[in-house]
Amino acid sequence: MIIPKNYIIQVKKRNYGPLSKEEVLFFLHKKQISLNTFAYSLDNRQWMMLGDFEEFSDQLPPKPLSNIEKKIFYLYQKDKDGKDGKDGKVLGPYTKSEILTKLNSVEITFFDYVFPEDLGNWVLIKQIPAFSPCLPEKPLQIPVIERERANAQELQELVATDREALLPVSPSSPVSEDSVLCVSVDGHGDLLIKNNPDWMIERGERTLGPYRYLEIVKMLQKSIIAQNCKIKHASEDVWRLLADVREFDTSVIKKILSDKVQDASKLFIHRKFKRTSYLGPASIMYLGKLYRGTCTSISEGGCFVELRPSDFQLHKEIVVKIMPGTVPLSIEAKAKIVSINERSPRGIGMKFLELKHVQNEEIRRFVDKYTK
Repeated sequence: MIIPKNYIIQVKKRNYGPLSKEEVLFFLHKKQISLNTFAYSLDNRQWMMLGDFEEFSDQLPPKPLSNIEKKIFYLYQKDKDGKDGKDGKVLGPYTKSEILTKLNSVEITFFDYVFPEDLGNWVLIKQIPAFSPCLPEKPLQIPVIERERANAQELQELVATDREALLPVSPSSPVSEDSVLCVSVDGHGDLLIKNNPDWMIERGERTLGPYRYLEIVKMLQKSIIAQNCKIKHASEDVWRLLADVREFDTSVIKKILSDKVQDASKLFIHRKFKRTSYLGPASIMYLGKLYRGTCTSISEGGCFVELRPSDFQLHKEIVVKIMPGTVPLSIEAKAKIVSINERSPRGIGMKFLELKHVQNEEIRRFVDKYTK
């Protein structure tokens, strides 16, 4: 088979080639050239940087998922002895998320003044449309005067529940077996949710947790936390608003609670195989095209590969090859796509269809070693 050599590379104003695509990739991986290097295509008869060639688009870095918020709010804080606004100080600028965090931790209230750069004037936080969805809901029921004392007692119990529910959990707390729930929601596809104690909550300057998925859902139901609360998965470094976490999307929670099961924890099924974290390069052959990613978890039944998942479809068969990474483990097998995650971590979950006995034994020994 003749491999076409279609590229001439220019390095320090000197031309090299013609080279094949595989040879260009070899020099890219050796960092002897970069995506900024100019190459002449004998097919298209023009010079372009390597990063502009469609053939090398899989070498481009992934686009960041998180947006950078602008710091546009200045906060006015009155000194302890200040009464008329003359003795206060101006803090900031802050992002909208930072203001929401301060509101959630009761450092400030909706009746504090901020100075949005786009308005050019001091206004109450409650008067800014961007914060309107975060305002507490106005009670609709008319209070019964005869039960005033009972209502006060209920409020005390709620405060006590709040304090108990948000008490930091000891790191030595027992961790249950790995269990998972598959939720199918229109517009979301299949979503795999674990009920392990993996979630941390930010409350002021304190980090609370870890909590299980259903514990977070219960806190939302009781209004102990709100959608503007900041949360983080144990595998992540970045705090996110709970409203931005797919697992806690309103439609997902409604779908789970719509199942007529008194104990929602029974909806979580135990995996047939134990799985553990793994870190190694992986390649996937799908519809005649090769994709590259990173295998981040593995079990005897399947694995998860982080990559851009937009080209893949559920229940399609693929061929996955996992190169040696954390341990000298090399796996090649047919598999079926069982989950697609468009949010962090982005990638696809797959179930092994054909796995050689020796590979199965290697995975079992590796998983047993790191899950003890």
